[in-house]
Amino acid sequence: MMISIRPGAVQYEKIGKPVPVEYRDQAEFRRRCAAVPAHPWPGQINLRGLRPLVRAEIQWGLFVHARRARPSRWDLGWIRSLVTTCRSLEVNSLVDFEFGTGRSAGAIAKDIPHELRMVYFTPQEAKDAGFLETEHFGVLFPHRMSHVDLTGIPQRWLRDLTWDYLADLLRSPRCPRSAGPVDGLRRAAIELGAFLEVEVPGGGHDPAVLREEHAQRFVADQRHREREGLSSLAVKRPDGTASIVTTVTRSVVFNAVRKLMRDALDSGAAERRCLKREFIIVFPAAGATGRTARRPFPDGRPGPGGRGESGRARRHM
Repeated sequence: MMISIRPGAVQYEKIGKPVPVEYRDQAEFRRRCAAVPAHPWPGQINLRGLRPLVRAEIQWGLFVHARRARPSRWDLGWIRSLVTTCRSLEVNSLVDFEFGTGRSAGAIAKDIPHELRMVYFTPQEAKDAGFLETEHFGVLFPHRMSHVDLTGIPQRWLRDLTWDYLADLLRSPRCPRSAGPVDGLRRAAIELGAFLEVEVPGGGHDPAVLREEHAQRFVADQRHREREGLSSLAVKRPDGTASIVTTVTRSVVFNAVRKLMRDALDSGAAERRCLKREFIIVFPAAGATGRTARRPFPDGRPGPGGRGESGRARRHM
């Protein structure tokens, strides 16, 4: 293929006009231009040749990332690698494409869709898909993404009940300052859902079949796992290994399940889902968590000064 550039090309560049190029096969020339990687320029990212949607997604991801108070590290080379991959594979959207794992282009490609969910999903669509975005309610917890994955809850009724409770919590004046209560409720719902799926006929997908005995068996199972140091039915650690049920995690589960079920009873959600009261009222409060009291000498016990008061109290008398 013969390609030639007209004389005086420098003059065209000086006045900002495209340089005329002559070639025998225009289609072949365009094909080769599309296949050649973009030439890297210092401090620049070339998005030419990308599909329109993925180009807009990358631009939006870069914009949102730059606005974060404490953004994670995105090297320029990683971003260029992502752009090159999308261009060479003709990717339509980052949401539908599976990238490899790692702290480079794949990590960025997985991070950008978290921000895109706010654009692509309404709160109701997010609920139907099995997740919750805290930013839909104007809340973003420190050092956390907005995304809360609820797909680990097997039963749709329990997942929707959890979503509704969290949504009401985020809208209310008692919205927590940290993600701890949200994580605790999510863990509790996953634990309960995993137990019902194994122990209840039909996997617990019909709330009308749940009885007092099912709740009692769940409570007994959690206490047994705590006592023997056994693993959770469904909850995993960040490294993928099973989480161990401890006194603290058992307490978190008991408190969260009790709040969730009592709220369903008070709001009428239980009646709408045919969830029996006998099942709801069984779930207990957490009880003792194994923590030691702050006061070294509780009331009624003699301290160093005798007569039931602590040494500190005696000194102030």
